[in-house]
Amino acid sequence: MAVFDPVAAGYNGGDDHLITYNYTNEFDVPNEYTFTIAVDSIYPIYIAGLDPEYCVNEPILTPDPSYNLSAENLPQGGTHLWSGLATGLTQSADKATIRTALIGTGDHEIFYQYTSIYNCVRETSETFTIHPLPVVTIVDTLRTKYDKAETSTPLLGYPLGGNWDEIGTRNAVNDADGTFNPSLVGINPEYRIVYRSFEDHTTKTCYNYDTVTVEVFDFTVGIENLRTAGNLNVFCYDSGQVTIWATTTDVQGAIDSGYFQGPGIIQNMNDSMAVFDPVQAGSGVATLGLPDSPGVPPATVQDTLVARYNDLASVKGLFERYPEEIAAVIVEPVQGEGGVHLATADFLERVRARIEDEHFENEEKLPGGKLTISGGVASYPTDAETVEDLLEAADRSLYLAKAEGKNRVYLA
Repeated sequence: MAVFDPVAAGYNGGDDHLITYNYTNEFDVPNEYTFTIAVDSIYPIYIAGLDPEYCVNEPILTPDPSYNLSAENLPQGGTHLWSGLATGLTQSADKATIRTALIGTGDHEIFYQYTSIYNCVRETSETFTIHPLPVVTIVDTLRTKYDKAETSTPLLGYPLGGNWDEIGTRNAVNDADGTFNPSLVGINPEYRIVYRSFEDHTTKTCYNYDTVTVEVFDFTVGIENLRTAGNLNVFCYDSGQVTIWATTTDVQGAIDSGYFQGPGIIQNMNDSMAVFDPVQAGSGVATLGLPDSPGVPPATVQDTLVARYNDLASVKGLFERYPEEIAAVIVEPVQGEGGVHLATADFLERVRARIEDEHFENEEKLPGGKLTISGGVASYPTDAETVEDLLEAADRSLYLAKAEGKNRVYLA
């Protein structure tokens, strides 16, 4: 009887071991018996290609990743069995494939069993971890609707340090400075902005995405209820006040806030509606702010206020709105394209009285200590039949007003 140790015998490169039994029979004759023994591989088998950590997947790029494994250090022949995972494992002999998205997150152990041609069994196992996707969010400061006139809006996503991209080819997302430029998109009902960020683990970095679909509209406005003549917006001087309003050119758009300003806008009724007064606006040169006489600079025209002719309340309103800014009152009956407007008998007198009642800075230094006006009025054809005679009649009336003590209006 003897003890045989396969480990001590060794694998012998797969060759058989020759064993000899030496003995002496009952007749005292020495003899021997020789036989062979094969020893299966003594080297430990192991699983190659398995990492200690995985990410469950990466949406968009690798939604269903797979990884190939193999059993190594095996003798020739034999049978193979992979186990330990309920799903996500496929096998073919000494090769296997795992699919982390199917296996799921958490800690796992995979087993491999090899049975040699000699019916010897060897087993090994390895553990690994599948990490979940990091939570990636685009901060809700990014709106879902934009005006195509907007040029830059900041982007913010968490975790910080990720990358911005777009589903499209407009280059409207700038990853370098983290901005979105709607003007590069143009009108587009569905433009997707993508933020890709990550979470680091011991040996793996896992990525995830968040996306926001934005709509880019043409939020330019049009003005309704304008009177048009050809390609121009034109109101007759005496056509009366009119209500105008703004509307968006895109049916999806809405005006959040706004107001009208400029000559003739006498009242903003709400965010998109106002009252326009042609008389308050004045005719072409006043409305456009253009000097209509040589030597009159544009700044002078822009600093000119226009009141309704023959309307003392309009004059009074300007004094109340600009109590410290009015330097002179000019009464001009011939108003650009407005034609000739005859003064009522008492209009100039009431203007004179209004100026007399007002206080003007430094007027105490004037003769009499008060700023006043004198006026002379003449009209055609009552007082004259020619231009020369009309001017002479008006000038004569003004001279008489001054001669009778000033601060008065004299009618021809």
